[in-house]
Amino acid sequence: MEPSLRLLRLLPLTLLPLWGCATVENSSAEGSPLRVTQRWVQQVGEGSDRLHLQFTPIAVGRSIIAASHQGRVIALEQERGQRLWQRDLHLPLNTGGVVANTAEKSLLLFAGDEVVIALDAIDGEEVWRYEAGGEVITPAVVSGKRALIRSGDGRLIALDVATGKQLWVYRWSVSLLTLRGNSAPVVIDDKVLFGNGEGALIALDLRRGEELWQIKVAIPRGRSELERMVDIDANIVVSGDRIYLTAYGKGMSCYNIVNGRLLWKREVGGESGAAIADSRLYLADRDGVLWSLSADDGSSFWRQPLLRRRHLTPPVVSGNYLIVGDEQGKLHWFLRQSGLPVAEVALKSFKEWFPRRVTDDRYHSLFPDSRAILAPPLVDENRVYAMDQRGVLAAFSAVVAP
Repeated sequence: MEPSLRLLRLLPLTLLPLWGCATVENSSAEGSPLRVTQRWVQQVGEGSDRLHLQFTPIAVGRSIIAASHQGRVIALEQERGQRLWQRDLHLPLNTGGVVANTAEKSLLLFAGDEVVIALDAIDGEEVWRYEAGGEVITPAVVSGKRALIRSGDGRLIALDVATGKQLWVYRWSVSLLTLRGNSAPVVIDDKVLFGNGEGALIALDLRRGEELWQIKVAIPRGRSELERMVDIDANIVVSGDRIYLTAYGKGMSCYNIVNGRLLWKREVGGESGAAIADSRLYLADRDGVLWSLSADDGSSFWRQPLLRRRHLTPPVVSGNYLIVGDEQGKLHWFLRQSGLPVAEVALKSFKEWFPRRVTDDRYHSLFPDSRAILAPPLVDENRVYAMDQRGVLAAFSAVVAP
């Protein structure tokens, strides 16, 4: 099914954000058209310099918070994308923000080259910073009064959310050759679970950082370092008493949380991670083929090769639909039950909407034309927010037309 893109109207504006409509309208398998409308667009910094960094925007109240590699953090009003505040930190950031609530205020945690910074969610003022001593490219994970920070040199650090004080550090050895990226830790009750570059799933005590157990998910095999890579780079999915994870080139595995017993394994999976809903797993393999698997036994419901070799983001569930981004800067909607495509829309910059309004010859040098969407889109009710490597942040509404 080939979706069609219809430009409905553009309202006259002189400055960002764009507030107009670009509508994708297609009939789904049930005959209900999905209407996807671009609401606004903003430029956040100057892109990620092709560093393969994932900057997922976050929703805080009625605002959207986004960051750039150059250290710019902006808060935007959700409905029209109007700027509420902006902070230039003058240091490189590698991750999007994470919300952390303390007794006094809500904080936004960002990580970069050897530093973690906490900003006040109300006005963006700096509250504290922690010198990590190593590159951090994985967003923090917040659990109660603790923030968990994973560095690229083989450390998991627990910080006090309110003060940034270090509580404990867990260390492990790092492989000579590893993927640029780390799976975020997952907190279950009083345990912290994460995978490392040696193909191991590790459980720590959340309070003290002591190792509780370790499971070898994948065994390095092969003559070269590349053949022996078994990174657990995709985020771990937890549902009930089960853990779902993928290791580089080794497929998807399901384990029991209580005893670590392997329940099933499929030679299907990539490095982008999975989503789960209604006892179904959704993931993209290394070739960009989308799969729907049974969370119970790993059997297949459907396989969708439409976006093969498009380097997809982790899938995101939105009601009856599955949303993914690709390296061409497009978002795609599929029916969760059947895998049929129902909509496609491209992120457009302000220059692409109003080519006559931008006359600066330096535009393309300032914002490199790398349209890849690397981070999973943010879904907030019927709104979808996505950002590409150029730093173009776009907001869409997605509703089923009556």
